[in-house]
Amino acid sequence: MAEICSTCCGIIFENLSVIPVEHRHRDNSQSTPSDEGHWMVPFDRNPRFIGRDKVVKMVINHILSHRQARKAAISGLGGVGKTQIALEVAYQIHDQDPTRSVLWMESTSIETVEQAFMSIKKKLQLRNVTASDVKSRVKAYLSSERAGPWLFIIDNADDTDITFLPTTQNGFIIFTTRNQQLATRLVGPDVVTLSELDEAAAFNLLKASLVEKDQTNDQESMTILVRQLHGLPLALNQAASFINENCISLKRYLSILNQQETSMIELLGQDFEDDYRYPEIKNPIAATWFVSFQQIQKSSKLAAEYLSFMACIDPRDIPLSLLPQHPTPVRA
Repeated sequence: MAEICSTCCGIIFENLSVIPVEHRHRDNSQSTPSDEGHWMVPFDRNPRFIGRDKVVKMVINHILSHRQARKAAISGLGGVGKTQIALEVAYQIHDQDPTRSVLWMESTSIETVEQAFMSIKKKLQLRNVTASDVKSRVKAYLSSERAGPWLFIIDNADDTDITFLPTTQNGFIIFTTRNQQLATRLVGPDVVTLSELDEAAAFNLLKASLVEKDQTNDQESMTILVRQLHGLPLALNQAASFINENCISLKRYLSILNQQETSMIELLGQDFEDDYRYPEIKNPIAATWFVSFQQIQKSSKLAAEYLSFMACIDPRDIPLSLLPQHPTPVRA
């Protein structure tokens, strides 16, 4: 997942100031009535979505409630499954309320934001709209009562310069972001912070992703692999893809993974086919982790310093006294 630049964020929230998304009560001069909301989601539903049912249910309850807060954020490191949760929420909301519009913005670059606005304009069937006024026209229509209820998902909102958010009781915004501090600034306490999958869910995901199901009989290798990859869904999917494509056993994969550090980086840097990523984004877990570390460097120099130090020692049971000292407990 790529980071979004500050200019891009300005485009999103300066021009997306009130961005509800629905079409039931349309202006007759702009579109025709329909009983269903607009649907603009870039991915099919993931049939192997596993292990996040409680999180999905919590987010959906928040969306459908009448609470004052009409936004939430899903925060976590790259590869932990933020986009997949948002995707499942989108499909479940659509199943429960087909009249609610669901829109999705990929916030990986200025270009993707611009393209999203043009796609929204097309979905809304707004007439006589030019590239120069598309943002204001979309904003004006979607901020009106005619727009009806909506869900707007802004994926990869990782920049720190987001300063303005749409507010309406008809709509709900979900952000996905690697930046925990930004998530808190955007939505206050309504942040879902994701960690790795628990062991049972990670087992189920790995099993569902392997072609040769008999491999799962090797419980020892399954356990070691799940723990070494820290239950990260993207890493597990990548490992399964490599195993499937090369027709190797779990033991053989672990052997390659543990040969030496360069072998691990090369193995985790292998690209693989994935129906649930944006076309312009490379998906290797090593690259994803690197982008996450870059985001940490931007938001907290001290945290980056600690992580760099811990990468040079055994990762388990590190005493706090061993970490580099800092003159103040306040974040650097």
